[in-house]
Amino acid sequence: MKAAVGRGRGGGRTRRPRVETVEAAPTGVATVAHDDDDEPRGNLLDTVVGTTAAELDAAVKEAAAHMDRLPRITLATITPHPHNPPERALAEPETIELGEDIKANGLQQPIVIAPRQRIEEDDPAAAALLPEGAEWVIIIGHRRYAGSVHVGLTDLPALVRTGPCDPVTIADIFLSENFQRKKPDAIMEAQAYERYRTSGLSTTQIAERRGVAQGQVVKTLKLTKLVEHSPQVAAKVRSGEMTRADAYAFLELAAEDRDRVFAAWEQSQTTDEPQTLRVCARRLQRSDQAKTPPAQTTAPQARSSPGESAAEHATAVATRTDDQQTEQAPKTPSGPAWLAALQLPLSATVRADILTDADLCTNPEDATDLGWRAPVATALGIDLPETGPLDGVMVKQVTWRRIAVGRALWLLEQAAGQCADDEPPHVQRHRQRLADLGLA
Repeated sequence: MKAAVGRGRGGGRTRRPRVETVEAAPTGVATVAHDDDDEPRGNLLDTVVGTTAAELDAAVKEAAAHMDRLPRITLATITPHPHNPPERALAEPETIELGEDIKANGLQQPIVIAPRQRIEEDDPAAAALLPEGAEWVIIIGHRRYAGSVHVGLTDLPALVRTGPCDPVTIADIFLSENFQRKKPDAIMEAQAYERYRTSGLSTTQIAERRGVAQGQVVKTLKLTKLVEHSPQVAAKVRSGEMTRADAYAFLELAAEDRDRVFAAWEQSQTTDEPQTLRVCARRLQRSDQAKTPPAQTTAPQARSSPGESAAEHATAVATRTDDQQTEQAPKTPSGPAWLAALQLPLSATVRADILTDADLCTNPEDATDLGWRAPVATALGIDLPETGPLDGVMVKQVTWRRIAVGRALWLLEQAAGQCADDEPPHVQRHRQRLADLGLA
């Protein structure tokens, strides 16, 4: 192509070079010859170099005013980006409607594509998923592309991205693009955060990049487990039928309880008064407890045998009582050890020790991580707001103590999960304490 590409960046713009008739067009590119004119125009190709989603969005809007000057790319040579969620583009009725509108009225904004070679250089893992024969990869405009293919169009005007296409940048672009159309569902957001994390970003860095609390990132990442282990629940979250709060509550359930609690929650949604998943779990728990006969707390008085002295009788009663208590000793609570500890009658000394050790895990600069509330609320059978102060929660003083211990245990578990081989003393004490309680 004889047309040269200028290097105008920053605040100023270079004159758009005159586009001459093409002698040899690149594969898959239908070109258009333009008459020379003296009207100064920005270099649209250079604007796509910008690394941020905002810069790319600005380039697309600028290019929309010059659609006739953009190359038209043959759709057969284009493929969606492997990391674009397919359900956001291919099967939606509004996508098909969009294709019909493009066919009738033309494209209002160009799609943005990157050469396959750029993807291979910046993201080899994504490049390995590209189909053979694909020369261009969509960066922005998956729905426009899908709709155009559906109605039988053969080419579309496109901006060729020359900027970076690494996983972090692409995750930024996809999230920003989807937020403009409608807020991504919780599963999509979790998968985007997971791509950030596999690219080497910490949860703190992800939070700073997205402008959210670090605790929200940690909680959202947990939802990636639903796609693999509980696809039915993931589908409910994607469709908006299940809230994030219910999804988090589901993940905190013991594995053997999940199916029946989910079934109870689904049944509840068909009634006039649908219940949250946490409420359904508590109702099933109470139902199970009602079916289990209470343990006998007072041993029956044994009658003395003829000729048995008072001392012998007392010894016999004590022996029978000990045997009965052994037989009726409660089973070890189920679920994670730290949650099971909440079901035990902890002494004041043990509670104080747990709270003291937990203070060593607290970061005074970041009190935003509230991941403890959902599991503690489920274990205690109470309702706790996921965010905000707890001032309005009406519970007994003894329950407040258990809430405080639950939070402390959660903090210690988090610290234990972040330790390498060398565990600090307060984490070692935490493990030993659970062992002493018979929960290790």
